[in-house]
Amino acid sequence: MLFVSLPPPLSRALLLAGYFTLSWAQLALPTWRKANITTSAAARTAFARAALQETIVHIGANGQFPDAADYVVPAIFYSQLAAFDAATGSQQYRDSLVQYFQNATMIHANFSNSDVSPPILLHDTLNYGYAAVQAYVTYKDPVFLEYAIGVWNISNQYTLSQADIDAGRQKSGLKNFDLAQTCHGKTMAGGTFGITAVSDPSIDALPTGHFAILSALLASSTSEPRYLAAAQLSTAFMLSHWLNPQNVMLDYMSGRSNDSCSTDASLQPYDSGMAIEALAILIDITHDPAYQRSLNTLIEAATTSTVWQGANGVIANRAHSNTGDLFLVRGLSAAYSRNVTTPPLKEYIKAYLAVQYNAVLDLARSSGPDNNNYGLWIGPAATSFASFVQTAALGVLVAGIGLHNETQAEPPSCPVILSTAMTGGGGGSTPSLASPTSISSTTTASAPHHGSRIGAVAGVTVAAIFVVALLCAGCMFWIRRRQWQRQQRNSDALSVSPSIDAPPTSMTTISPFTSPVSQTSFNGLPTTPVTVSRHWKPPSQSMSDRSRTDDTSISIAAPVQPVPRPALASDDHVRTMQSRPQTMFYDNEAPPMYPGTGL
Repeated sequence: MLFVSLPPPLSRALLLAGYFTLSWAQLALPTWRKANITTSAAARTAFARAALQETIVHIGANGQFPDAADYVVPAIFYSQLAAFDAATGSQQYRDSLVQYFQNATMIHANFSNSDVSPPILLHDTLNYGYAAVQAYVTYKDPVFLEYAIGVWNISNQYTLSQADIDAGRQKSGLKNFDLAQTCHGKTMAGGTFGITAVSDPSIDALPTGHFAILSALLASSTSEPRYLAAAQLSTAFMLSHWLNPQNVMLDYMSGRSNDSCSTDASLQPYDSGMAIEALAILIDITHDPAYQRSLNTLIEAATTSTVWQGANGVIANRAHSNTGDLFLVRGLSAAYSRNVTTPPLKEYIKAYLAVQYNAVLDLARSSGPDNNNYGLWIGPAATSFASFVQTAALGVLVAGIGLHNETQAEPPSCPVILSTAMTGGGGGSTPSLASPTSISSTTTASAPHHGSRIGAVAGVTVAAIFVVALLCAGCMFWIRRRQWQRQQRNSDALSVSPSIDAPPTSMTTISPFTSPVSQTSFNGLPTTPVTVSRHWKPPSQSMSDRSRTDDTSISIAAPVQPVPRPALASDDHVRTMQSRPQTMFYDNEAPPMYPGTGL
């Protein structure tokens, strides 16, 4: 077998290329369920729109769901309406969202009120801020920006600043205990308290992550430095305090000074999802390679954790009745849509999102004519509407619109057949939708169960071929380069045979070795310039320094006519003749040593 030694820079580059190409392809496990998107873009848009329309029907006049859902669930739905319009390039739900936000503020001014009992969860408030900034990004309506900034101002008061940490007490006075200034040598600045109760010390991942995301989105929308600084501080807090040894985000820690930096070891997918989305936006803004490395680590850990998914890859959070998790999907979708990862990692994210998308359509979707309600992602399918699981599924359906189709050419737009009937509900009148099944009845059902295995094997095979081709090309380039350098060195030698036409009295002389820079003798003796016959071409300016120095060799003087010497006096002539035998060489005698050397 032939082994070729590659230069270190080339070998490292090829090895890294091979690692990053193969590693993400190999992570896409063959056991994943249907890791390919085969549904057309038009059908994906239709499925999402139909589910949104079904959900709008259940919103009450106050903009809330009547099924005892938390205050946060409508906010999640509002963000999905804005995300759908952003994905489809429409403004279908703009007017409805204006009304929904107005109704929500009638329940809680600024989506928060510290005087109510029980105290408001900052996570709820921040979800309204997130929905508002998403609506602003989509519609550029300043009313949504005002909502988002209002939520940021409130949440910022419950987020620890470095000034709070230095003072040992929250300067706003909203908490009545001394603060932990550091934990494990890292500052506590950047953490957001979970609830507004003055004595509660819990710093939670959901509000901290959402504050980081809201700050990052405001930074990209307004270019104000304070938002970017806040996003970076909160993200640094999460990465410093909540990464466990498996690189999965933790859920909680105490901000009180005498609690010994206690943390909650429970693992939730949404905590990692928050950090992934915040990092994706920050990378899009700053292009910081440190954020990129953290993002890669979090994605790998979150998508391979066995805490909330089985061998089939479908998210089922056992801590929350096996529900799916829209926040992890939302974070991965942000990393995918913002193009902040390498192409292999982006394909890996798409495969993971495809698993969730196909599970929602195949296992969670209700059957029968009223088939726009959704249940658990691992099943069973929904039998009635439930706002919490419906919005979780909507997170996947809306995210699926932007995934590239693997089996069909993407149409230039997403045409949907609309009727003129109008649906009622708190959101006003909106066009009703023909069943998405009529648009594409076979794209989801006809995909074979073993498609993920075929896709994974094909991906690994293609990646392996690509890496082998890179290695072969690198080897050939290196071998050809070494051969060329060897030929150059051989051709640099000058002809040393004297001309046969030279007169017998002529002799070949060797001039002292000269420096290629100074062109003066190394032994300090002056040299007489002579014409030299060279059998090589001068190197071009693009050649390396080593090539230029290799071209310097011993200068061989061409045969020349003897230079007549001046006549010597008779006494000098005698002394010269007597000294010649002393320097005569015999056949078995070596030449004299070079001055200053051992040769």
